[in-house]
Amino acid sequence: GYYHAFERFVQMDIRRRFSTGRLADLLPKVLAEALGVPGVAANTRALFSTRDGQPAEDFLREQASPKTLALFEAYSAGVNKWLEDVRNGENGAVFPRELSNPPLDYDADRVPEWTPEDCIATVLALVENLTNDEDEQVDAGLARAEIDDDEKFSDLWSRRPLKESSILPPGWQPPSSEGALAPKREGPTARERSALRERRNFAPALQKLRSRLAASRDLRRLTFGSGELGVEVGSNNWVIAPERTVNGNALLSNDPHLGMSQPATWYLAHLDATTNGSGEIHTAGATFAGLPWVIVGQNDRIAWGFTTTVFDFSDVYLEELVTDGSGNPTGVMFQGEEVPFTRVPFTVTFNDGSTEERELLFVPHHGAVREIDVENGTAVTLRWTGNDLDTDINFLTELALASNVDEARLALENITTVG
Repeated sequence: GYYHAFERFVQMDIRRRFSTGRLADLLPKVLAEALGVPGVAANTRALFSTRDGQPAEDFLREQASPKTLALFEAYSAGVNKWLEDVRNGENGAVFPRELSNPPLDYDADRVPEWTPEDCIATVLALVENLTNDEDEQVDAGLARAEIDDDEKFSDLWSRRPLKESSILPPGWQPPSSEGALAPKREGPTARERSALRERRNFAPALQKLRSRLAASRDLRRLTFGSGELGVEVGSNNWVIAPERTVNGNALLSNDPHLGMSQPATWYLAHLDATTNGSGEIHTAGATFAGLPWVIVGQNDRIAWGFTTTVFDFSDVYLEELVTDGSGNPTGVMFQGEEVPFTRVPFTVTFNDGSTEERELLFVPHHGAVREIDVENGTAVTLRWTGNDLDTDINFLTELALASNVDEARLALENITTVG
């Protein structure tokens, strides 16, 4: 924690602030509003919450095992010792100039103490970036509003392969000119679809949401760097069995293809609490500024790597909005019944001490309400597995302590949704 803070505190502070909606604390109100920070702050705070509105970092701390919590507390103590050294001018600790020069007006005395919740908050945006394809689904929804044909839309937007199988079955014959290339999907008739569109026009809500998501992406690039690799991306793991190596040891090579950023995503470190101490952890590899673990690396017995699975982790839902007699939104319809909004107050604070009050809305069967269009009686909600993170917070602790493959597999059973 001390050395991460010594060399990467700007990165750490921005990571925790972005995910918890506290980025405006660093900025003058005029600049924050010009950059759209208040809206993005509310958007990200809702995104990084449970489906009923509890901040994700608070919930995940509750799920932390005693071992994991002890790591978070020790790490936080290291960060806070660096802050103390900065304030006292000791041990060469200097406050980062990036945070103290215009347009920022920030100094060590105003930095909040680091907490275990901050550790958790730092990694939430990375998890979301690898698992949430809300943007693509909103684009698909807007395209569907323009394309009045199920088969045409499916042809242009579905992710199914061009052929059901790359290997033709025995006895295959090309389809006749009269046959369809693919079976027609069951669904509403054209008249029913037309009637549905007349009742609910979702395009305005989706357009507004797309604009807000674009603003969030822009602010993310401004604060984290673009980190982009282009369209063709992917990660990989390669393993060579012991009988195929000269020294009889297995070899693991892991290449997580994250984008380039400055500073880099990873921070290489060797953590040794066993050689000259009474601890249990002895690991080395790539760490993440804000977290106490080696994320990709090894201990004395095993090595591990990671890559995203690219599963479907998120779904955007188009909801029927419910309003009261005065036209104020009160909830959405779900399975024929009204589900009232869970309302969570949220305060945006600027660096001059002024504040702006916002309200976050949730529907527990899906999650955050992403957009509301009262005029057309519609709402857009998001169901994302990141809102269901649970014992995931413990798997890296147990992996660091695993002494064999079976123990490593047991450690990985803590993963529920991180994917």
